[in-house]
Amino acid sequence: MYSFPSDFIQTIHISFTAMTTTRANLRTINLGEIAFDKKDMITVSSDARIEEVAKMMKEHNVLSLPVFDSQKKQYIGIVDVLDIVGYTIWGTAFASRQPDVAFAKFEFSIDTIGEVVAKSDRAKKLIVCEPTDTLDKLMRELSYFDHRALVAQKDDKTGQRIYKMVSQTDVVRYLLKHSDKIEPQILKTRVQEMGLVNPLGSKLHTVNKNEKALDGFRKMFAHAVQALAVIDDDGKLVANLSASDLRGITAEHLEWLMLPVMEFLSRMQKGKSPVPVSCTPADSVEEAIIKASAAKVHRVWVVNSAQTAVGVVTLSDFIRTVLYGDLVHMSTSM
Repeated sequence: MYSFPSDFIQTIHISFTAMTTTRANLRTINLGEIAFDKKDMITVSSDARIEEVAKMMKEHNVLSLPVFDSQKKQYIGIVDVLDIVGYTIWGTAFASRQPDVAFAKFEFSIDTIGEVVAKSDRAKKLIVCEPTDTLDKLMRELSYFDHRALVAQKDDKTGQRIYKMVSQTDVVRYLLKHSDKIEPQILKTRVQEMGLVNPLGSKLHTVNKNEKALDGFRKMFAHAVQALAVIDDDGKLVANLSASDLRGITAEHLEWLMLPVMEFLSRMQKGKSPVPVSCTPADSVEEAIIKASAAKVHRVWVVNSAQTAVGVVTLSDFIRTVLYGDLVHMSTSM
């Protein structure tokens, strides 16, 4: 019968203890505390036209908006700019995540945003929490694919029930600000110990810098990911292409999707050179996420000595590590 080495058993024990302590701390934090100083939420009606919603996103400099159905008198989803662009470009193929190669017009569909929600599993996924719910509950919801949730509040003036949007970014910033709630050894976990680094980088989704931006976003839909590593002909990491790069896009900009990735990024970022945020396998998860938070991005690419991307650390990974400790990564690598 096989027996585990004593040092492995000790590591498991320490990890379990750290995880238990951290989760106990997280249960003392109510979501109302995190949502308290968030700005009032901007809402869009389900019968608003797609182009109208795109303009609202640009005006308010946001990437997503909750959609309210006045007939049902409830929120039916949260739509983001990637949903809008995907629906506009690939129409019915948008729902299957296998979009067609071409599209007919560089203009937004005349359909309503409610129709986009109806055809998008991403947009239909709606997480609604109470202010008395604890942080660990929301972290479970946001630890994989979901990026935001609605937290109920009571309006001080009217006494009515309102909502505020809390994102992965809000949760991560709160955790970094209150790192005393987290056992230090969890934050010191090295990126290479998280099970996220592949020496050949075969688990990563990439796009060549000379490919069209449209091809990159097509890959995002096909693989259900939010970002791609942009690489040069030698496989080196040169940029990051993500849904957030669509921020502020309007009908006049849609034709830019036909440009090479680097030129598209330069135009969308008003001439700024796109610089990817990266770390090494030896960096701690805390170091990686501090880099992401400082750069206001959702991921940090892990690179080797040749600057080739071999992994990626996302906000989801950080939330999951804090919530579950190292055990989840050990179990997947054994």
